[in-house]
Amino acid sequence: MSDRIQELLDGIREKATTWHQQYTEERNANQNLREENSRLKAKLEISEQELEEIKQRISGLEKKLEMAKNTDVIVSQDTGVSDEQIDELVKEIEYCIAQLKK
Repeated sequence: MSDRIQELLDGIREKATTWHQQYTEERNANQNLREENSRLKAKLEISEQELEEIKQRISGLEKKLEMAKNTDVIVSQDTGVSDEQIDELVKEIEYCIAQLKK
């Protein structure tokens, strides 16, 4: 009977040792996952900040583009008025030349 009890005790010890090793391995794996999770959260936070900065830059560039488009329109309008004035001056000069030829 004592041999049977000894076998049972040895089996229990073996199982306890195996479970303890498995528990230790799982605890270490859990700790590693927690550390990786923390690193990834920090990386995500940095990426979100970079994204926000890029969005702000895009917004600023879009405003500058809109201002540039508006400036082009104003310049084109000013040029149109100048072209009309130039045409009038050319006609006036042609008229003067025609008068001098008479």
